[in-house]
Amino acid sequence: YEFLKNGRPTGANVDLLKAIGEVLGRPIEIRLMSWSEAQAQVQAGKGHALTFMSTNKERLKLYDFTEPTFSPTFSFFVKAETAPSFDASYLLNKRNGVHPAGFPKAFLTENHPEATYVLMENDWDGFGKLLRGEIHAVATTEWVGYHTLREHDISSIRAAFPPFARKIASIAVPKGNPDLVQQLDNALLNLKKSGKFYRIIDKWSGKKVVLFEMEHIWFFIWLGGLAATVLILLGTL
Repeated sequence: YEFLKNGRPTGANVDLLKAIGEVLGRPIEIRLMSWSEAQAQVQAGKGHALTFMSTNKERLKLYDFTEPTFSPTFSFFVKAETAPSFDASYLLNKRNGVHPAGFPKAFLTENHPEATYVLMENDWDGFGKLLRGEIHAVATTEWVGYHTLREHDISSIRAAFPPFARKIASIAVPKGNPDLVQQLDNALLNLKKSGKFYRIIDKWSGKKVVLFEMEHIWFFIWLGGLAATVLILLGTL
């Protein structure tokens, strides 16, 4: 959704905010930092909005929210060999990597207090801990997790099915600025109506990845070979 590439902000949220700025006819400055620092700075008046936040009772006391933007899916990323048998009971007495101020930590500590949660700087830090055996799973957003795995060419980690949560995210504005919320809402509705919003989703969602067990892959190879043999025999006849 948002990350630094060659020192510059990029990602789906960045493209969306730039498009909002074009609709509003005003410049938008995007600063990327840790999630906890971003919330603190916006609450201190050093920023106007947070790019990507879901609602809960505590946040509704502090922020007003725009129309929905993206709908993130949250999953446990585990070592590939354990993914097929993964379920919620797996969390018992396990160590799970979470972001300090993100949704997974709040959701999981409330719904699965039996587990142990280890703070990680980012997904790459969490995946490193997972590969070293320091934790058993990384709880994060599917888009972000798979992007990180692709960037580092890691195939030994995958998301367990099903996801543990799905949320609807919006742009969050501190209480007391209804005009800004209305302007952002108008811009978002304009982008959705024009189709540009959905083109941004298509650009960043990437190709769908389908995972197969190794025995299934061998079965398909055998089936393909059998089909080729039949075709050759038919051709001979």
